[in-house]
Amino acid sequence: MSEHEHWWHRLAEDVKHWLRAHPGAPLSDMKVLDAVIGAGGVPVRRDDTALDGLPDAPLLSDRDWEYIKEQHDAGLD
Repeated sequence: MSEHEHWWHRLAEDVKHWLRAHPGAPLSDMKVLDAVIGAGGVPVRRDDTALDGLPDAPLLSDRDWEYIKEQHDAGLD
């Protein structure tokens, strides 16, 4: 997969802005959640009994958050 095939590159700028402003946060904004799923992202749920302190809400995987950070740091988002 080339880096521009990642679902991140199919998101609208306002959704990218929300994700960059809320790193690691639950996808509590339904517009953001719908956009991520529509672009091909696969949010995960973590059982709050398995990992203390994490909400039981849709989250991006650690790998996806790292990709977003790398793209932003490289000025490619």
